[in-house]
Amino acid sequence: MTHSAADDKPPPHADRRMLPADPTSEEARLRYEMPPAGPRVQHVRRHLPPTLLAEPRVIKAVRRIEQDLPHDHQLAELARANGLSPFHFHRLFAEVMGEAMSGFIRRQRLDAAAIRLAASDLSMLEIGTVAGYGSLAAFSRAFQRQFGVAPTVYRPAARAAVRPPVPEQLAMADRVRLERWEIRPLVGLRFHGGYDQAECYWARFADEVRLRLGLDPDTLECYALIRDNPLITAQGLIRYDCCFADPGLPEELPAPFARLPPMQISRCATLLLEAPYRKVFAAYRAIANVWTARHGEHFAEAPAMERYHAPPWRRMGQVQSFSIMVMLI
Repeated sequence: MTHSAADDKPPPHADRRMLPADPTSEEARLRYEMPPAGPRVQHVRRHLPPTLLAEPRVIKAVRRIEQDLPHDHQLAELARANGLSPFHFHRLFAEVMGEAMSGFIRRQRLDAAAIRLAASDLSMLEIGTVAGYGSLAAFSRAFQRQFGVAPTVYRPAARAAVRPPVPEQLAMADRVRLERWEIRPLVGLRFHGGYDQAECYWARFADEVRLRLGLDPDTLECYALIRDNPLITAQGLIRYDCCFADPGLPEELPAPFARLPPMQISRCATLLLEAPYRKVFAAYRAIANVWTARHGEHFAEAPAMERYHAPPWRRMGQVQSFSIMVMLI
């Protein structure tokens, strides 16, 4: 499919496409049926990734890719690390994830670039370089194929899709604190789906901890790692990592558990919530759209985190006790 200069213009339905019909209702449900700042083109895939990623060789590859997303990951390299031929690893990855490894990498890079376009003032060249593209032209072509518009068109449209802060978010921003997080080795499970299912993921996590590890999940220090923006990434593709601080487990872990690559960032904006989980979108907005602007802070290239002060599987549908932690430069 070819693109002309006219293709860089938002389609006639763009304004409606970039704004939910009823954003208050959608945000209260923690799901966007159509991400307001997501791709404006349909991409064919075999199927959505599994709710719980359990294939150990794919887990290993996904973690390695995410640890250094701009790196030019080669199929042969990841196949060899998993003891498979490139052909068999390509087939395995596609069967599990619903897309080829190359498509997975490209989508993750460009979703991350879309977040930077919407939330930062970095130049197009800087964003393309961070995403792993060798030139502005290569980045622009890849972005337009994925999102249906050039990055120069996408940036103002994505920013327009962000609703102005409401009084609740302004009040939350007043409670944000600048802290340092003690970096801990984490062990976790990868889930796919919307944030409306987060408490269900934690219930499954608790079951897996008892079954696979023989541990009492209530004794663990639990975190969620947040990598995707629901304004951009489609509901079924959102990644959600349920994790715990490693209490000293053996080196070899049973699938679907895996050690997460170490995080080096410890400086973070932290907001304590004693509220139902449905308030989580408002909390992230309070930090991202209000607090950072007030204090001139900038996000680091690291996942956001949720630290749970009480077992979330014990409070499903009730008030949760957790802190939002957004890593900063």
